[in-house]
Amino acid sequence: MAQEGSRFSPSGTSFAVLCACASLLGPLAGGLGQGFTGPTIDTMRNSVLAPDGTRIDIGPESNLYVFNSTATSSFFGAALTLGALIGALSGGPVAEATGRRLALLITSPLSVGAYLAMALGHSPYLLIAARLVAGFSLGICTFVTPVYVSEVAPTKLRGLLGTCTQMMLVIGVSVVYAIGMLTRTSAGSSDLLATPTTFCNWRLLAFICIIPSALLFCL
Repeated sequence: MAQEGSRFSPSGTSFAVLCACASLLGPLAGGLGQGFTGPTIDTMRNSVLAPDGTRIDIGPESNLYVFNSTATSSFFGAALTLGALIGALSGGPVAEATGRRLALLITSPLSVGAYLAMALGHSPYLLIAARLVAGFSLGICTFVTPVYVSEVAPTKLRGLLGTCTQMMLVIGVSVVYAIGMLTRTSAGSSDLLATPTTFCNWRLLAFICIIPSALLFCL
């Protein structure tokens, strides 16, 4: 972190803004997590419907079909919220014990590991656990990021950068929906109604969701 004396020099201000902007990659990753189930959950539980309401079967051998009950898919969706609750309650003690910057860095490998497990995992319970960890990372990020930004941002930019936390969450949700539209696939389905855009390759999407958290750790 830049020292107080150099913080208001041009170079000090630029560095402070860079630090604040880099920290916003955390909420961006959180937004990706919040929106992840939107384009993916129907594929994950094999419940994609044609316009006339007919179910389009992905096939039992597809590695994109992982939830064979509504209960497990619902737990997968809710796990992020539960993890975020735990993370938000833990954010204060973690930040006090490690400092704001290190607390943010801790969330990065948690998020990367969670999405890697989702991209490669086949057990429904592993996917639920991974999403719980992603939520925990999100909870810490949403608590620590505004505090960190308010500490490092120049006074004249503090309000602007402070509002960016929520904006990045919204952007993350929008981005994951957009990428979800670009990662459509037929998944090798033998169903006559299946097209190249019927299902979502959510494993590829999970790999893409790793990028913001990995960049946060590097920056």
